[in-house]
Order: sequence, then C-alpha cells, then structure tokens
Amino acid sequence: MPEARKLMSYIASFDPDLALTADSVPVSLLLKQRRPDRRQTVLIVLGNDISAQIADYGAAEVLRQAVDQRVAPGPDRWAAVVTEGAIAKESRFAECALIAIGGPMVNPLTAGCQSLATDHRTSTDSHRLQVWQSSHEQPRMCVWGLSAGDTNEAARAAISSGALDEFLELAWKPRG
Repeated sequence: MPEARKLMSYIASFDPDLALTADSVPVSLLLKQRRPDRRQTVLIVLGNDISAQIADYGAAEVLRQAVDQRVAPGPDRWAAVVTEGAIAKESRFAECALIAIGGPMVNPLTAGCQSLATDHRTSTDSHRLQVWQSSHEQPRMCVWGLSAGDTNEAARAAISSGALDEFLELAWKPRG
C-alpha cells in the first residue's frame, strides 16, 4: 500500500482528476480514502449476528484501541472493527492480519480456528486466546469466552499477557 500511495501521489501531481474509466474515482480522491493494507492493517472481526455484534463490540473496541496505541504514526498501520460477513464479501481483506472476537457459535472465523490453533498459555476454562499463522498468510488470533463478559475478559487478557504484542509481531514482521 505505501508503494501504491507513492505512485498515486506521483500521478496526482500531474493530473489529480485522472480516472481510469468514466465511472472510476479520480486518483486525488483515492489518496484521501483509508483502505486496509494486507501487510499492515489489523482487522478485528465480529460475528454477523446482531446479538453477537452488540455483545462483543466492547471487546473488539478495546483491542482496536490497543493496536492503534502500539503503532508508529503512519497511514497504513491501524486497526478496524468489521464483521465476518464483510470479510466473506470482500475476500481480499482476509489477507490482512485478523483477530476474531466471539466464540465459535457466533463467529465462523473462530469456529475455523478450532482445528488450527492451540490455546495461548493464558487461556482459562472461561476464555480462550488462540494465535496461529500458516506459512502463506497473515496471522490469525481468536479471542472468546463462554459469555460476553468472558469475551471481554479474554480481550483484556490478550493485552495484559502480551498475546496481542506477540500477534502484532507476527503481523508486522517483514516478509521476504
């Protein structure tokens, strides 16, 4: 994304109204939009069900703020809270580092991690933290509990235990 931003800035310096087609957005407006960068942006993913979003949004927001506090100022390293449905609809964003919030019954991303990840050392009987990374994708982290309160506790444990920092280290590790 930084490379694309440099190229668009260069193009905009010559023709800010340049658009590739009649119905595309001019490059000068694209430069003002914030878009996820698959190598830098962390997406915090809630389940699609409205009750899951209401119950788990607080935990997601705590993690979003914690990620944003850990980044160097810049346009590409940031976190956003999104739904699993949005990731499914725009699959290119699944290439970002993802943190799934909520248990396997409410978040399909969490359900998928059950066979791929082991519990983090700080998991308890009431909440789970799971981190994994395959060789060809950005890392994934699942943060969930048996209840909304337990999920909030899991989010706080992810921060206080250093699990979030371990996850971000994987996410922002330079790739060759």
